Amino acid sequence: MASQVLRIGYRPLRVGFLIRPESIADLLLSVRLNTVVWGGIYNPLIPVGDDPRLVDRLIAAFKVDVLHPIADSDRLNEVLRRYKHLAWPDALPGASGFFEQEAAALKLRVMDVLYWIERNRPEEDRSPYCFVRWSDNDPLAPLFACMFGQFPTRELGLPFDYQSAFIRGLHAQDVPILEGQSVHNFLYHRIAPIGSTGTNLEPQDPLPLRDHGVFVAEPNFHNLVGYWNARASGDSCTFFPLAHETRLLPYAREYLRQLAGWVARQTGFRRSISIWREPDQAVPEEITGEVPDDVRVLINSLNQEPDYRLPLFCKEPHSVVASLDTSAEGSPSFAISLPNEVKLEDMPYESRAQQWVVTVSPLAEFREGHTLQLPFIPRLNEWYSHRTGSIPHRLRVQTGGIGVVKELWDQTLQLWPIGGGAVIYKILELAGFRVAPSVPGRIAQQLITQMGGLEGCRVFKIPGVRKLIALKSAREGITRSTAVHTIFDKTETGASSFAKFKSLVIASRETSGTPDLTFNYLLRQGVFRPGLKFDCPRCTLDSWVSLGEVSETCNCGYCGQKFLVAPHLKNRGDWRFRLTGLFGREGGHEGAVPVVLTLLQLLRVHGFEGSFLYSTGTELKAGDDQCEVDAIVVERSRGEVRLLLGECKTSGEVTNDDITKLLRVQRRVSKIGIECYPLFAKTTEHFTDIEIERLKGLRREHVWPILFTAAELEPYEPYENLRETGAELRHPHDLRDLARNSELLYLTP
Repeated sequence: MASQVLRIGYRPLRVGFLIRPESIADLLLSVRLNTVVWGGIYNPLIPVGDDPRLVDRLIAAFKVDVLHPIADSDRLNEVLRRYKHLAWPDALPGASGFFEQEAAALKLRVMDVLYWIERNRPEEDRSPYCFVRWSDNDPLAPLFACMFGQFPTRELGLPFDYQSAFIRGLHAQDVPILEGQSVHNFLYHRIAPIGSTGTNLEPQDPLPLRDHGVFVAEPNFHNLVGYWNARASGDSCTFFPLAHETRLLPYAREYLRQLAGWVARQTGFRRSISIWREPDQAVPEEITGEVPDDVRVLINSLNQEPDYRLPLFCKEPHSVVASLDTSAEGSPSFAISLPNEVKLEDMPYESRAQQWVVTVSPLAEFREGHTLQLPFIPRLNEWYSHRTGSIPHRLRVQTGGIGVVKELWDQTLQLWPIGGGAVIYKILELAGFRVAPSVPGRIAQQLITQMGGLEGCRVFKIPGVRKLIALKSAREGITRSTAVHTIFDKTETGASSFAKFKSLVIASRETSGTPDLTFNYLLRQGVFRPGLKFDCPRCTLDSWVSLGEVSETCNCGYCGQKFLVAPHLKNRGDWRFRLTGLFGREGGHEGAVPVVLTLLQLLRVHGFEGSFLYSTGTELKAGDDQCEVDAIVVERSRGEVRLLLGECKTSGEVTNDDITKLLRVQRRVSKIGIECYPLFAKTTEHFTDIEIERLKGLRREHVWPILFTAAELEPYEPYENLRETGAELRHPHDLRDLARNSELLYLTP
């Protein structure tokens, strides 16, 4: 049985807490719940006000797994209904599954902190933990709750006394903050309850350039939510409350001293400290005075937009070998025994059914174009869940793989990777299209299969090979010498176009070398089939007989006359080679070669075939609109999804109709928030002046096309022969780079 290596990790469910605007009570209840759940420090607070776009931006930026309305409000419940793809596993439709009612008590569905308290028990005299308490009447009580965390009151009805478990289990130091008293600076070096919820969690992806610094603001609802969410994103920050500066000054100074020491060891943009403030608010000298002169101070708005590259936080993953199986339809599946990350015997019985997320990241893709590195489109969570065989509402797409919501006791996992073509079709259906493979698309896909994958199609980069398979006589039968001379492709100047492809690797450990060796490769791949041509002694018509059908006698294909073969064999030149399969059919390969050459060059940009989702010719219908797209590619890059729509030709002209049809598809796809690029490719040496003028019209629509000619399609990498043009070409890593290079090469005067 085959096997595959996967990276398996564990992380808490990321819960988005829906709260009413300006409700300090909602904010405090959210803080208290986050103080007792694993990963609570990284859960965002989402105020649901008059602007639904802010809600959408926060949910998208934090890559929320599930939503929990903190109060019974029509507006909060409406958000829950609108985000059906973030439904709680096993919860009733339209309901939150944060709690589960059991007898007279509420039970948490998400994993709480009790297990980690037990596993991280320190020695009594060396505990880094502290329990900070204050009076509810303290004007800074909401701020202290956000900074240090606050355990739920008994009135909430949770079955455990989390506060006592934290104090006794971790030997936490009891630190009171009296009303009007300053916050002790040593608290910066202690782990408060909210900090303990981040135990064993690290960012799943490398953190982008983050902001670290101080909120200088009024401790009102809006600013406290901003502070909480900044910290939930992975920023290191503290709060300096205006009108109460002296109370937080010792703590803020200690924080800035430690932060300045770290920043001083950084370089570039990391050598900076951020200050969040109102536009007209001056920064107190007590804050700026702690920043070294050689460290930059960045001023950020309190209304700053969330960064859409925010990471998820998880335990360090493990490599696991999964057993692969293949169904009768050819679809792969795998089953694994999950690493034993928790000792169930150390947990209360009531906690063993709590849920966490098992993350699955393949180190390489599965065969037959199937994938688990799915495009990050959370709206497809339920469809992904169905296609991978997961229980409904259990799968969460994430960058580089997927997450599956499972109970702590469940330590097995079975999944079915999804075909790349099915993923592309679903994205287009999301944009409002009815999708079906076209006949040319099926031919192109069969050609790729016949050649052993996209890499086996490199031989079609050779102009002489393309001319050979286009010969009408090659469908009737040609001699080997004719085939070899056609591949050699002597130009008008007497030179051979084959010369620059002598070192082209067309198969594993095999270069094209000579035209004769290249023709041998075409024979091995079944592009040509050997046989003999005979003149029938009765009807005198010639007929071709394949090598497998040749014997001492043959029957004429026209009149049925049976005749002896031997008298017809006169010399070695009697062998004829005929295009077979897709290449020998009426209509030929129907433009499949420029499609596979285009896909090959896009494959170069994306590194390896496993990270590459593509579909050949596809028919799209939406209302009265109907068109065919020759090639479609989905690009996945750190949570961003981009789509390429390709029009690929041999020598035909790029018409206004070609441009208009891709533009209509591009507009529909862009409306669902996916960046979309049209591509126009030709195997000729250049675009005509008329075509260039037509393509320039796309820029007026703010659409940036990708353009390929033989200059980009024939080399191993798209631009390796164009460096001498003088254009400042960028080594392409994604579709944006390809569009930029096309702009410089073809559309810039």
